[in-house]
Amino acid sequence: MAVSLPMVLTADGAELSPVAWWPLGDAVDQVVRDKVGGVGDAIDGSFTEVAGVRGNAVRFDGYTTEITRSADKMPALSGGFERTPR
Repeated sequence: MAVSLPMVLTADGAELSPVAWWPLGDAVDQVVRDKVGGVGDAIDGSFTEVAGVRGNAVRFDGYTTEITRSADKMPALSGGFERTPR
């Protein structure tokens, strides 16, 4: 069974709010759109688009799969940050 978990990147600060959010069930043609920044990011490596519990999901291979974005399209971060599955 595959589960679609949106991946959220949060930045430290007085208000903890997402700076990027990729709902993996929305991936189309190896691209997943960051719902916060509005940027389409590539899913690279070995993965499979599969049926999820609700809608679609992406099954990562656990080794080579990554979401990539060019540096010029990255959000500005200050302080620490963490990657949190939600």
